[in-house]
Order: sequence, then C-alpha cells, then structure tokens
Amino acid sequence: MVPTASPDPLPEPSPSPALRRDPLTGCWSYHPDLTHKPFTLARRHLPEPGGPCAFCTLAAEPVEANGSIRNGEQISPLAANGEHAFALENRWRPFEPTSGAQLVIARRHVTALEDLTVPELAEFLTFLVRLGARQGRRFPRTLCFVNIGLEVNGTQPHLHGQVVSTDLAVDAPWTATFTLESLDQDVLQAREAGLVVEEAAALTYCPWAPTASGEVRILAPEIPTLARALHGTLWRLRAVLGEFPYNLLVRDAPSLLAQVVPRLSAVGVLPDYFGLTVVTLPPDHIARDLRLAHDSPPDPTR
Repeated sequence: MVPTASPDPLPEPSPSPALRRDPLTGCWSYHPDLTHKPFTLARRHLPEPGGPCAFCTLAAEPVEANGSIRNGEQISPLAANGEHAFALENRWRPFEPTSGAQLVIARRHVTALEDLTVPELAEFLTFLVRLGARQGRRFPRTLCFVNIGLEVNGTQPHLHGQVVSTDLAVDAPWTATFTLESLDQDVLQAREAGLVVEEAAALTYCPWAPTASGEVRILAPEIPTLARALHGTLWRLRAVLGEFPYNLLVRDAPSLLAQVVPRLSAVGVLPDYFGLTVVTLPPDHIARDLRLAHDSPPDPTR
C-alpha cells in the first residue's frame, strides 16, 4: 500500500555524556566507557618518494617574469611566494568546473608541520589563510587543510597544504556554518568539562564533542600567536601519541581557529556506519596528557 503522507522525521538524539554533538560541525560522536579496554593506535606512514621530490624541484626553479614557475613543459602560476613557503594554482581541481584549488608548499623539505620552525610555520599558515579568504569571496564552500601521513591521504613526503573551493551545494561536516555562537558554545562545553589545556596568548582546548579521537583546537588572535601555539601543541601530541597521522584544518572567520584532527585506528571499533564517530581516546585523557607532556621540541626560533 502506498502511503498518502510522509512519516514524521525521527527526532535527533539528545546530547549525553556518551552521545555528543559538535556545535562547529554538527557531527555526532559516541564515547563508550573504555576504562578497561585499551586500543592499539595507528602509527604514521609516509608516502614513498618514487624518485626526486617534485616539490623540492619546483622550489628550486626560478620565477618567470609572468609570475609562474616552469618545470619542463609544465607551467604553474604562483598564487603566493615567500621566504619559507610558496603557493601554486593547482592543476587538479576536485570540483571541476566550478571550483578553485591551490597548493601551499614549504620550501624546506620536511614531512610534518611540527618539523618547521615557528617563523616558517607562520608563513605557511599565512598563505593558507590568505588564499582561503580570497577563495571564500568567490565560492560559498572553501576548505583549508593539510594531510600528514598516508592514512589521511597524504600523497607527498614533502609538506604541503591545500585550499579547495566550490560553489556546488556540498553537504559535508567541514562545510557546516561556523559562527561566533557555535564557537562560544564549543569553548563553554570545554571549560565546563575541564578540557582547556592552555590559556595564554592562545586558547588551546580539547572539544567536548570531538570530530575524531585526540582532536585539539586552538583559538588565537593572530597568525604568529597561532603558529607558536600550534607548534608546541603538535610536539606535545607527538610526545603523547608518537608520530601520528593527522589533518589540520584552519578557519579564519569569524575567528582564527586551527583544528588538529588525529586519525588513529582502533582495533575492534566499527567505522561510522551509524553516521557518528566512535571516540576511543576520551578528550579528558588527551587534555590531561597534554598538560603533563614535557618533551621539549627543538628551538622553535631556528
């Protein structure tokens, strides 16, 4: 029998200590009691070089009069150029034809963000944010991100980030509306749960409803402050988790925010078949470990 009316939609579940909704992304996560059930964490793997590093080759090429870099027969227009990083218009656009895409590349051959010095990291972040803002004026969906490790689709052993934009109606967690209200709610939840790791020039905290196990968020008033806080946070996370695969997402409106999203596989945990993430590292454990981590990184000013 064909129904004559649509059934009422199922109500959203109510937030609870075990089932939590991220106010920034709208995603739900489930937090089981894992007190007596330790899990094995994935370790970062790096892509195989497969010959000379393509990005090192591009970094060594001179800039032509028209503002592009020529590598053999390929010409790559420069989107930004600096002492520690440069950015190219990406020939691969995932949302053709209505899209924009740039690559932000570290000049020095390193494999992860924490391997940069703070000044190098600040310029790298500046280019991501600047290009993201430029693309955001043209496209309603813009994402600035970095992938570290094969586990998160890191395709090159040379550090680089991407700015990807589209005007297609993409329905994805990272395109959720980011407002001052949602950010205030996120920070309030973290404060109430005792998840603030550090509060000085920048605010570093573990979200009460993280997107993935071990996620850390950093709010800062300006990029140099963000770079210093991010550098220290990544080194402390590395002391806690080892060399872990992760994504970095950077947003600049209405506030400057960096999201460090580890990708740590856990034996015996289902993928997000049910439309939610199973969080296997409780945020309070990560916050506690970060406060206690004393491993000193190399001098960040050199």
